[in-house]
Amino acid sequence: MFKQKILDNQEKIRNISIIEREINFDSDILKLNKIISFVWPRRAWKTYFMFQVVKKLINEWKISFDEIVFLDFSEILQKKIDFDKILENFLEIHPTKKPFFIFDEIQNVENFREWVISLFNKWYKIFISWSNAKLLSQEISTEFRWRNFETFILPLSFKEFLKFKNFETKNFYSTTENALLKNLFLDFLKYWAYPEIALIDNIQIKEWIIKDYFNLLVYKDLKERYKIDNDFALKYLVSEISKNVWQEFSINKIFTSLKSQWIKIGKDTLYNYLIYLENIFFSKRILNFYSPKGASKNYLFDLSFWNIFSSEMNFEKKFENAVFLELLRKNLTDDSIYFKKILTREINFFDEKNQSDIETIFKIDEKNAQKSIKNLKKSEEINKKIIFFEWNLENFSDEEKKYFIDFKTFFIQ
Repeated sequence: MFKQKILDNQEKIRNISIIEREINFDSDILKLNKIISFVWPRRAWKTYFMFQVVKKLINEWKISFDEIVFLDFSEILQKKIDFDKILENFLEIHPTKKPFFIFDEIQNVENFREWVISLFNKWYKIFISWSNAKLLSQEISTEFRWRNFETFILPLSFKEFLKFKNFETKNFYSTTENALLKNLFLDFLKYWAYPEIALIDNIQIKEWIIKDYFNLLVYKDLKERYKIDNDFALKYLVSEISKNVWQEFSINKIFTSLKSQWIKIGKDTLYNYLIYLENIFFSKRILNFYSPKGASKNYLFDLSFWNIFSSEMNFEKKFENAVFLELLRKNLTDDSIYFKKILTREINFFDEKNQSDIETIFKIDEKNAQKSIKNLKKSEEINKKIIFFEWNLENFSDEEKKYFIDFKTFFIQ
């Protein structure tokens, strides 16, 4: 049964053409003897990226294509799989080879845990991925305990987006190239960075795909995974998160608003909904560094979802959200990113890992820039920066100009 799939997928990986992503997968991880699990939002092309990693390992570790056993269990209808049979089929094809297992959509197999651990105990290399509609990364960690190493993947970065648009990045650009780069960044903010959307130019098709992703991610995955039956409360919460990116967010306000509309739901249930939305990579909550138990802020994993709930193309908000995601990507963890607010002074982001205070300004004018500079001057941190898109720095001193980092430096270099 598995022989043909193993051979077909070996040929597929050998011949597939890949636009390489910028994700740094350190092949030394394989020395740890861990099950490598890949975690990402829906439609982030996880299978495509896994093929990229495999090709990298073939080059760096001298693994041969014949050793790869790639199986997508969404294509296999059986709920129970005899993994010994997979191994047996492989050895019939390549009796002298040691298999390297890559199991996609592993959640579709009822008995996956015992067999994956069995293969792991035989010192085989194993990659796994799954759908968050059925299985969460926390549950995978529980299933495999110390045996698991998790690799988290976001949608395309701007630098990756430029690759998909065949735009060559370099240190210096002509006037024409700068204009094109700025337009591509605006397109990036408008429609964000799922690979499939990045490859399409037709705006109507982009918008159709975005709505399809949204319905699949939020209403199908979320409701299927958590058996949610209060549609109105869920849709209202999702709408408020999407429309209020960058603003302080309170579940109490959501609860009060729903109550005024005669919608019955408990505060604890709303808190759970918020956690569920994080689990499926819809939104991410960050805390006030000075008051972790106070009001939080929410940012979207995909900026295109903003378009569903608002006709206003607020680039200032989208730019701040994009900076947050880039910080998340560079830190590889969200646990070190906060915002700061104390009395009337507020700073967009505090990167605890790098001890950096970060302000974002989409279009610099003297008023908004001086406010950010004033906040940063009062900051106790060593690293302070203002990330911007459009600028006119003529009226700023050389000392003040040191705070500013343009979007090209931050997102590309």
